[in-house]
Amino acid sequence: MLFNTTQFFLFLAVTLAAFYASPRGARRYILLGASYFFYASWNPKFIALLLTLTAIDYSAGLALESVRPQRRKRVLILSLSANLGFLGFFKYYNFLAANLAALLGRAPRSFWLDIVLPLGISFHTFQSMSYVVDVYRGQQRAIRNPVDYALFICFFPQLVAGPIVRARDFFRDLLDWRPPAGDDVARGLFLIVLGLAKKMAFADQFAIVADGYFNDIAASPGAPAAWCGVFAFGMQIYFDFSGYTDMAIGMAKLFGFHFPANFRRP
Repeated sequence: MLFNTTQFFLFLAVTLAAFYASPRGARRYILLGASYFFYASWNPKFIALLLTLTAIDYSAGLALESVRPQRRKRVLILSLSANLGFLGFFKYYNFLAANLAALLGRAPRSFWLDIVLPLGISFHTFQSMSYVVDVYRGQQRAIRNPVDYALFICFFPQLVAGPIVRARDFFRDLLDWRPPAGDDVARGLFLIVLGLAKKMAFADQFAIVADGYFNDIAASPGAPAAWCGVFAFGMQIYFDFSGYTDMAIGMAKLFGFHFPANFRRP
């Protein structure tokens, strides 16, 4: 469910209506359920991965405040290893497998696995890791409520492309929630429209140029065409991420959350 689809905006409208129509104590459950629905709409089987990583780092945070001081580093290492292990497997296994096959003189796909990269795995992994590191350093108290922690990891506006939010900023808004002021609502709507424009008017148009070059390099030989292709791809990536994060920040404001600015000086 991409941000620039009618389906997503229908989902957003229903979630906003359910959020503000519900009692305050139920709102975190509304957001958590909506976030898991959003994630599952792409590929339901990866909910298990998301829950596993959430459980690991939630438990690690509690353990860091309960184990003896000399064991705290061990807990941190186990947590970071699990996170980086999952991330490395999904993102880099086939790259490493192809290099191993080349070293052994085997066919490039000898050790290949048909791996699908989970949605937003880099963003929710590094966000979760930052929480564990902050607890280890004493900059963040461990979160006792598993629902609160799960929402911190999978809150749908930031799940696809960030921005990565520090735990203290997210839980400040969640635990001391206040309805968004009129200025926040106006700013949020503006950022959603701005992000949508970046995505559709710029990123998607630069993608046409980039794809046209890289899908058939032989048809456009020479340095000028190559530089045009590289520049178009760079602009496509920038406006994609910038647009998505603008929309994420804007949507968060509508729910009463304040995400940090991103892509101000890339």
